[in-house]
Amino acid sequence: MSAIQFRQETPGERYLRIMLEIFGDHKLSDEALARVEELVVNSLDRIKAEDEEESRTLEIEENFALLATHIVNSDRLDESAIRLEDIERALGALCPLYPIC
Repeated sequence: MSAIQFRQETPGERYLRIMLEIFGDHKLSDEALARVEELVVNSLDRIKAEDEEESRTLEIEENFALLATHIVNSDRLDESAIRLEDIERALGALCPLYPIC
């Protein structure tokens, strides 16, 4: 009998999944998706530079969930798709308070 092995999700995949789950049925423009991916990569680079992967992972997960929730709950969100402007507006509101930027 062979054992089935599942690949463990990487932190970057987890951060992206968290945001996409919160976005739900909202589509993302290509520019918005690229910006989300850039935020994930920058967060991973920051974790590696600080050498505090375990202690920062939960905080970063919470920050990505907060960002995605802020975007989805925005009064200015276009119903057709999440745009780059929506992400930048949310970052502008959250960056002074949360270390996601």
